[in-house]
Amino acid sequence: MVLPRLLLPLIIFCPLSGPVCAEEKPITPRFFSFTKETATTALVAGALAEQTGMEVDISALDHGRSIKTVFVKNSFWEAVDALAEQTGSRVHIGRMGKAVSLSPLNDGVRSPVWRDGPFRIVAKDVDARINLESGKTSYDLTLEVAWESRLPVLRADTLPRITKGEDDAGKPITASPISARASIAGNHAILRVPLNGLSRESKQIALLRGELTVTAAEEMLRFKFDDVTKPARLKMKGVEVVLKRFVKEGAFWIADVQVLDPDSQATFESFETYRWSRNRLTLFAPDGKQKWTNDDPEEIGLLRYRFKESKDFKPESLKGWTVEYETPGSLREVPVQFELKGIRLP
Repeated sequence: MVLPRLLLPLIIFCPLSGPVCAEEKPITPRFFSFTKETATTALVAGALAEQTGMEVDISALDHGRSIKTVFVKNSFWEAVDALAEQTGSRVHIGRMGKAVSLSPLNDGVRSPVWRDGPFRIVAKDVDARINLESGKTSYDLTLEVAWESRLPVLRADTLPRITKGEDDAGKPITASPISARASIAGNHAILRVPLNGLSRESKQIALLRGELTVTAAEEMLRFKFDDVTKPARLKMKGVEVVLKRFVKEGAFWIADVQVLDPDSQATFESFETYRWSRNRLTLFAPDGKQKWTNDDPEEIGLLRYRFKESKDFKPESLKGWTVEYETPGSLREVPVQFELKGIRLP
């Protein structure tokens, strides 16, 4: 069976406004093509990892099962969902330490899903509560927003903006807007959305359309400093990293680093120090094999990394040593849209 490629138009909205932003450019997903009409699950999963750089854990599935499918420049998430359908499995995000994994669907049903480029939005569950004094029922919808694990996403709206919703009878569904954002660790976020307009007569959410904004970059950048005994600066794709010094103070070797991102569209408050959570400095010995990594900098107007001397780390000087520094590319606010249909209600 040939699975047709899903052509999902990406409509870009200015956050908190609505009109189209002509200058905004979406983040491009990784694509996957596979022309063999018949192949094993393991072969398809292996080819997907090779082409996209992102693995899908299929350890819970039959690796030798033969599936019939053809992929023609499908996005990563289109390919993952098609693979799940062909193998009778369900997609899990962040389960058992795996960015993406599949497990048998068994008697379960598939959740409504929407893909927007490198992002995937799924309706996970609906909680209904009744106020015994007023007799009114309230509903909370849980959404899972995932993205390709290669993307550095630093924060996301805590609630999406619902632009249109209705139940099976056509009754409008809304959600009270809240302007708040939260830091992100990993490749997904869970959003709990209180919905207005549903009642015990509602059988399902027939349509729920909305959007949220995430702060993200296209990729992680890696800078290599070949001589750490003197100040140096390197620039890549608009981002500049300055190694101001790497000197010994007492029992510590201290590296002071400054990251300059003039093209960034994202702004951070002073307390949002998590913006440096993806940055990592790795110090390599002259043999290139021994290394020490620090991803917990002290922010003092710049980023300070400390390496304490120990039995295994006690250089007389850093001549011949090298540094690799990882940091997100230019950060920007990325709108993510979704349209979910047929969400069952309890």
